[in-house]
Amino acid sequence: MMNFRSTAPWLAPLLVCTWAAPVLAQTVSGVAPQLPYSDSESPVQTERDGPALIEGTTSLGFYKAGSDQDVRVQTAKALVAEKRYLSAAIELKGAAGRTPIDDMPRDFQWLMGDAYLGFSILEARQLYRLAGVGRNDSMQYVRSQMLVADQDFRRGRYDSALRTLNTLRDSLPEDELNAWKYQVTRVLLAKGQYGDAIEMLKALSEVDDGGRHDPFVQYNLGLALINDGRALEGRDTLDRVGRMTARTEEEYAIRDRANLVLGWNFLQNEQGGTAKATLQRIRAEGPSSSRALLGLGWAELQPRGDRQIRTSTLDDETDPFNTMMSLGGVLRPGYIEDGVFRRSGFAIYSRAKMGEDEEESLQRALAAWTQLMGRDPMDPAVQEASLAIPYTLDRIGAHTQALEYYEKAIDLLELNRQRQRAAQQSIESGVMLNTLVLRDANDESSRDWELRDLPDVPETYYLQSLLASHRFQEGLKHYRDLRLLSRTVTGWKDRLDGVLELYRRNIREPVAPELLFAAATLDRKPPRTKIVLRLKADPDLAPPGRYQRPPDFAEGATVKLTPAALPAQFNGSYEQAMRLREEATVLERQLELAVAEQTLVLNDIAKNALAEQQLTIEKYLVEARFALARLYDRKRKSPAPAAESNDEAR
Repeated sequence: MMNFRSTAPWLAPLLVCTWAAPVLAQTVSGVAPQLPYSDSESPVQTERDGPALIEGTTSLGFYKAGSDQDVRVQTAKALVAEKRYLSAAIELKGAAGRTPIDDMPRDFQWLMGDAYLGFSILEARQLYRLAGVGRNDSMQYVRSQMLVADQDFRRGRYDSALRTLNTLRDSLPEDELNAWKYQVTRVLLAKGQYGDAIEMLKALSEVDDGGRHDPFVQYNLGLALINDGRALEGRDTLDRVGRMTARTEEEYAIRDRANLVLGWNFLQNEQGGTAKATLQRIRAEGPSSSRALLGLGWAELQPRGDRQIRTSTLDDETDPFNTMMSLGGVLRPGYIEDGVFRRSGFAIYSRAKMGEDEEESLQRALAAWTQLMGRDPMDPAVQEASLAIPYTLDRIGAHTQALEYYEKAIDLLELNRQRQRAAQQSIESGVMLNTLVLRDANDESSRDWELRDLPDVPETYYLQSLLASHRFQEGLKHYRDLRLLSRTVTGWKDRLDGVLELYRRNIREPVAPELLFAAATLDRKPPRTKIVLRLKADPDLAPPGRYQRPPDFAEGATVKLTPAALPAQFNGSYEQAMRLREEATVLERQLELAVAEQTLVLNDIAKNALAEQQLTIEKYLVEARFALARLYDRKRKSPAPAAESNDEAR
């Protein structure tokens, strides 16, 4: 699993710019604005410095910078609630100013960890640990560590996710135990540790708060059992999910998925009759319907097989799972079902073993496969059915129709090959990635962002499974975040250019030094007003030349004074803005390189997936052309009816 580039190196200097930029404030009553060329910072309002408004009151109170009463902290909380994590991090960085994060309140550190989590998991992990020192048993610490583990899981860092979760084993509150087990099972299944996952999934199935009645837990348990070699028990578990009463779209989707996996597993074990009954439960219109119709056709051509032995002693009619009302976990893409389908595959099964009535079986298979011909030609199930139909027609003796359907299949596959080439060009030109993130390009949700729908471009139809996987979606999130940071830096750079341009256009006469000194000392009180200096005569002194006794004190050290050096570089507001603009230019270039690198990573993943499909289409084309040539050759070699009559007359 590839680990994608983190956005952390680009986020830190970006946030520094938020509080290092010169303040261009308007004059407000009671607030002294910063003068041009002033090096002094605006003082941080604290409980000892002065009053500030407290939220929810009309009176004046005091707050400490970074506390819950801090206006910028309250703004950051609202931004986090709206999933605007970048803006929240900028607000918090500005609230902290030059104060080290270690010295900020704990609630401030928790909030900053939440804001950083989507952009830099390393920074977020450190902030959570800093805020949770001595509080390993707190609900907030457990929640933060489970968020970190979830981010590691989504990025394919399974070992890191498992280590983080294992550190919580002995400090989990009772009401978080099931959520922790559920998250651990996802990691174990992804790592292929099916035995450990099965034990934990079974434990979840026995609890009263949604384990056994949660179809997602049952679905994962069934897949884990099948992958662990316990096929009978796994099939029985999936069968219960496939027979449940569905009321929502999510429940229908997971029920269809369970029946699809179970049906193809029966096909792999040459149990055509059981596979047929299972696949017939799937809806005629839905994400699993095309694969189900393809499987139904092959089920008709397989031996009936032995009847499935059910290991469960529960009665389907009274099974509470059949009447469950809520879905504990939504079916998510990219977990483990792809492994089962990869083993099941969509290869054309062996035709050597047929049912007793071969022609009738072929007719029923044709009835299922012909329903696929009006569907999306880019669907792999439709492509395979386009080859299965002429093969079946040839077997039942409809050779002319078989020729026609083979020619249609070749045209269909050629069309798909051309579309795949166009898709590859779209990927290489960067159109695909730009189209995927164009709709909500300014969304700051980062870790919570999801690809909700696919744009109408050729490559998305061929890469639906890839686009739904965690591997690609997490890489796409990094790509979006980098582009968001790049646009933010570019926007700040443009605003700095505007400020500098206004300053350069504002031509002013130089101010006399006397006026500047008078303005600086206008309200200044003289220092040390309580010190009184008096002169008095010393009787021991003698007129010059009259004092004969040598001095009885050592000669004092001479004080050496050196003139103060001039500042190497003046650091006024204009100079600060110039320096920030230079830093923004460097950061902008770094982000451009990072975006280009992440684009190459995602394009390589997409092109590799597309290349696998191209190989499949090429294989189908070879098979279709070979079958077509065989039919033409057979037709050429077969004797004409007239020739047969002349031979009989002789």
